Order: sequence, then structure tokens, then C-alpha cells
Amino acid sequence: MHEAGYTIKLPVFEGPFDLLFHLIKKAEVDIWSVSLAEITEQYLAYLQSMKELNLDIASEFLVMAATLLRLKSKLLLPRPPKPEPDEEEEELFNINSAEELFNRLEEYRLFKETALLLKEKEAEQQKIYLRSTGGQKMMVISRQQSYYFFWEGPHLLSEIMRSLAEAAAAAAMQPTIDTIDDFPVADKLASIYDLLRRSGKALPLSAFIRSNQLWELITTFIALLELARRRKVLLFQERPFGRILVAVNQDKLKEQEDGA
Repeated sequence: MHEAGYTIKLPVFEGPFDLLFHLIKKAEVDIWSVSLAEITEQYLAYLQSMKELNLDIASEFLVMAATLLRLKSKLLLPRPPKPEPDEEEEELFNINSAEELFNRLEEYRLFKETALLLKEKEAEQQKIYLRSTGGQKMMVISRQQSYYFFWEGPHLLSEIMRSLAEAAAAAAMQPTIDTIDDFPVADKLASIYDLLRRSGKALPLSAFIRSNQLWELITTFIALLELARRRKVLLFQERPFGRILVAVNQDKLKEQEDGA
């Protein structure tokens, strides 16, 4: 159905082809009694009211009018001997009966409904963002030429926080409830970076957890994000859906050493 189309003074109208299909299907109007002159007159009036030509509506009208005109002219003229089929004749106009026209309109309707359905599916699919497996993104981060796949996706923050919570739970430490230790982000940031530099390799998130206190989890989470924002560390996975690892960004470290 057109969102903005022209209307004609007939019982039902959904557009040129839709109107014709409805009338034939319901047998409310004889197809040969449809006035082409009346439809054309109202169509031209509609075109004059438009600021620009809608090619979809125009093409549908022209096909419908040409098809009806061809059928009506065949009824008025004597039927000649059946000629050999012309292979060059366009299939769209190769219609010789009302039944064939009905089948053609039914086929058109199915294509039109399918196109609308596919358009809706496309709009829904555009709202879905899939996590990349990183299969085509890799970087050398050690002298042993080990390759690590980078992990990208909209769930990075929640995945890091979940991993930190699991690491704290695995530590099996009794949580402190009578006192709250102070975990400055700056100190945690320096501690994480120093540990990574001294280790010389990628470390899992559990390496940065000393207890299962909520404040340390939050501080570690913020410190990791800040280090990643400064491009001082890399967050990645060895394989899709694997554990998250953290490593020093050697390129950034080299820049700092050269600038020192």
C-alpha cells in the first residue's frame, strides 16, 4: 500500500494494481467495465497536484492501463488465426484472458508483500549488533610471535566486571564488613601497570584482585578502563569467547621511552 497515493471514485482503491486485483478477486465489478478514461482522467488530476512525480505509482498505473487497453482491444477486434508466439514480446504484456491477468496480479501482490516483509526484516536486522569474533584482527604482542585475537563488542564493560567478580569469588576470601579499605584509582592504576611491566606477559584479570571486596572490584574496573583509554594496555582474548587478558601496549611504551 502506498503511503501517499492518488484516489479515484471507485468502490475500493489501494493503488492501480491493488484495486484491479480486489475487483477481480471479489467479482464485484466486471474487469471489462472498468472505465479507463475515468481512471486516466483522475490520475492526470492527481499528477497535477503533485510537486514531483512518484515513479513507482506512475509505473504501476501505466502497466495497468496498458494491460487493460490491450485486453479490451482484443475483445473488440475479430480474432485472427493464432499466430506463432513472438519470443521478443515482453512477458508482461503476453496476457490473453482475464484468468491470466488475475494470475499475473496475484503474482504481483505476492512479490509486493514479500518485498515489504523483507524491508521490515532489514529494519529489524539493522538494530542488531553482533559481537565480532576478531578472526581477521590480530597483533603480535610478544617476542615469541604469539598471536592474540582482539575482542570487540558492545558487552565489553559488563564482561570485564563479570570476570573481575568471578576472580574475586574464586579467591575464597572472607569479605571485610567492619572496615572499608581505601582503594585510590591512581594507586590501583599504577599497581596494575607496574605488575604488567614486571611480568613481561599478558595476565588474566584475576591477577589484579587481592580480595573480593566490592570497592576493590570497582577500583580495578575503573583503573583498567582508564589504562585502556590511555592506550597503555590492551584488552583481548586468545580465542573467541575466551577469558579476557591484559597486556602492556608495547607501542605506547616505546613512545614513552623515546620521549623520555
